[in-house]
Amino acid sequence: MENKHLETLRKAHQNFNQRDLDAVVQMLSPSVNFTDHGHHHEAHSREEFKSWMEIFIGMSSDVQLFDFSYIAGEGNWVTARFTAKGTNDGMFENVPPSQKRFEVDICEVWHFNKQGEAFEGHHYGDALGLLIQIGHLHEAAH
Repeated sequence: MENKHLETLRKAHQNFNQRDLDAVVQMLSPSVNFTDHGHHHEAHSREEFKSWMEIFIGMSSDVQLFDFSYIAGEGNWVTARFTAKGTNDGMFENVPPSQKRFEVDICEVWHFNKQGEAFEGHHYGDALGLLIQIGHLHEAAH
């Protein structure tokens, strides 16, 4: 039998790719506790989480999520691994667009409550690698 929380997260990722951010935030508890560990960003409401997603869409209008792998864990935990790909065609952290392509592997871990809402989320992505790929930082010499 398919895990309902896994399916909820899968649908949220599909909605992100379709830019239906209002549908994405419906999976969240109104008082979600979300941390983007790579960018040191937190969101504590659906609106704050939506604003966080808008940052990435603003820096890359064509960003899409690909190559998903989902694991349902014990105690209503779900883990997702996927790749984000896009072009830096918008401002990112006060830096002008570079028009360079990027590809970043991401892992998310979500905890769902009895109502089927995600009340805790952790997002792990290679923020340094992203900045290097879009040309805002240079890779250190070996």
